[in-house]
Amino acid sequence: RGRTILDTCAYISISSYHWYPTQINGHTFTGKNSDTFQLPENLLEVPATGTISPSACRRVQLTEYSTEHWFLTNDKTTALNGKVFSASLQGRGSRPLTEGNEVVYRIHTPGLRVKPGQSLCLLWSQAAESWLSDWQFCRVVDDSGNYVECACSHLSVYTAHAQMAFMASYNEAFYASGFICVSGTVWMKSLFRYSVHLV
Repeated sequence: RGRTILDTCAYISISSYHWYPTQINGHTFTGKNSDTFQLPENLLEVPATGTISPSACRRVQLTEYSTEHWFLTNDKTTALNGKVFSASLQGRGSRPLTEGNEVVYRIHTPGLRVKPGQSLCLLWSQAAESWLSDWQFCRVVDDSGNYVECACSHLSVYTAHAQMAFMASYNEAFYASGFICVSGTVWMKSLFRYSVHLV
């Protein structure tokens, strides 16, 4: 069984599931702007093949925040596109995952490109009430397009931080428009001289 228990708020979507381990392991949640959050393939132990154990079912909750309002520190925005993901599993608090297990999430920046090599994958520290860029648990998988993809070996609250390639786009447009203006000016001067010569 699974259902969305809150989808009327524009800024929060909460999905809760009571699933068998095979349904939970590797489950991918797709949110707004096609942002995704995937649970580890081997998050839960699966009962032996050929057996079904209803008691093995676990409750998992996935929350998508479309604003950083509840995670602001010193009124400074950090979350890429305001997106924050949270994952919680029945019987497990915020803690490191077993070796080899990682959650993978991707946050898009519609219409904008990310500046490669400048991104951070972040975990929320409840104790410090701030975002932590802990390379021990999180790593950038890809930031070469209009998104940042992260992998974290910790069950927690997540986001990403990135720099946009504004200047690169601006410079390309600036030089292109400059070239057009210069070319147009040269052409007009040539046309004027030709007209004078005819007169």
